[in-house]
Amino acid sequence: DVDAALAEAASKKQPCFLKFETDWCMPCKQMTTLVFTAQDVVTASDGILCIIIDGDQRKDLVEKYAVKGYPTGVLLNGDGKEITRYVGYQSVKATTAFLAKGKK
Repeated sequence: DVDAALAEAASKKQPCFLKFETDWCMPCKQMTTLVFTAQDVVTASDGILCIIIDGDQRKDLVEKYAVKGYPTGVLLNGDGKEITRYVGYQSVKATTAFLAKGKK
């Protein structure tokens, strides 16, 4: 439940990674298979609440977070403010660096 996960992150003041994807997005599927299973990315995500959002099902969140393409990653700090984002396929190295920004 996306809404419950966002509420949990807010209540714990925990950094949160919103991964916007769709069923038809090939780069999204490639990242799921190749990037998010890499040990460096798994380690970098430790302590960050990661939420997968289907952009076709959650148009309200697509609008709220101004998602313009897929995949899009939005990193929020413990106060729910956006730290950074990416759009499009990201490598393991780029994704690891992206997630590290949530721990500063």
